Order: sequence, then C-alpha cells, then structure tokens
Amino acid sequence: MSYSMSLISCTVCGTCCHVRQCTCGQVSYCSKICQLQDWRSHKQDCPLVMVRDMESKGKGLVATRRIPAGTAIFTEDPLVVVKKETMLPKDEFKKFQKMNKKLREDFLSLFDPVGLELNKEWRIEWNLSETEEPDLVKFWRI
Repeated sequence: MSYSMSLISCTVCGTCCHVRQCTCGQVSYCSKICQLQDWRSHKQDCPLVMVRDMESKGKGLVATRRIPAGTAIFTEDPLVVVKKETMLPKDEFKKFQKMNKKLREDFLSLFDPVGLELNKEWRIEWNLSETEEPDLVKFWRI
C-alpha cells in the first residue's frame, strides 16, 4: 500500500480521513482493517506487477506485492504451432499465409537477419529454390 495521503474515500467504509491508496491505484483504504476486509475481493483485480519509471533507467516492471517463487506472471498463446515430425515447410507456410494480416506482420517482425541467411544446407533440406519467397525464408528462420 502506498503512503500518499488523499482526499478520496475508503473503498470499504466510505470515510475520507487518512485514506491511503493501494499500490495499483484502483482502491483506497482508511485502515489496515478495511484493507484486510476487502483483500479477498480486490486481490483478483490487483495486478502482480506494474510498469513504473525507474530513476535513470527508463521504465521497469515492479512487483506490487510478494510473489511466491514459481508463480507465472505472464502467459501467452503461441502464434504458430508446428509438429516437427509431420511438418512440410511449404504446407505450414501456406497455413501461415491464411492467418490474419496483422498477426502475420507481427510474427515476421521477429525476424533478425543477422547471421540467419538461408544457407545451401537449409535449401536442400527444405527443397527450396534460390528465388523462393522471402517471407517463407523468414517464417522458417524465426
């Protein structure tokens, strides 16, 4: 809980006296009793981490409370899932081309060409010609 005083009212009892805002900024409490009383419902909405300005370092991710070791803070679904045992590069690329344009652009923006030129071994393994579509090359090198 942050210690900045405010004229806003307590989320639990409505008093305006000595109210302190939660670190997340979504709720305010006048006392530890009110904070504990509301924690069970607020915990679901209170983020584990927040982006904050870090002095002379730019922005950083800061925990808003104790986070037990092993807790997953972020999860995301993959843009592309490929089973290596059954993949055929050109078939997978055709599926990729049917994806939403924005998702394709986001995915291809991950490509870093430094040191990832398509060498002769890759071309032979994937049965690709020298003039194969550049996005296909990027797709497989990501």
